Amino acid sequence: MSRVYLKPGLLTRWRQFAGIKQSAIAHDCGWKQCSQSNAERGKMSVPRSKLNIMHQVIEAALRASDLPAPSKKDLIQRGGKP
Repeated sequence: MSRVYLKPGLLTRWRQFAGIKQSAIAHDCGWKQCSQSNAERGKMSVPRSKLNIMHQVIEAALRASDLPAPSKKDLIQRGGKP
């Protein structure tokens, strides 16, 4: 299972734009809110399976409002830890 770092703050902005609480995504991913916060700030790597869950939740909320959603590759920090 590969792991990736997220671009600091980018997922947070999309999540807020979609009107989703951080605790809701953390619950869907099966971890605590502090882990979600660290992932969103790019402080810890996340398995691609967790990134898929986060992206699906945000994408569904945005599509329900007829708004564009980010691509997964845009959320990933290139070159490892920021």
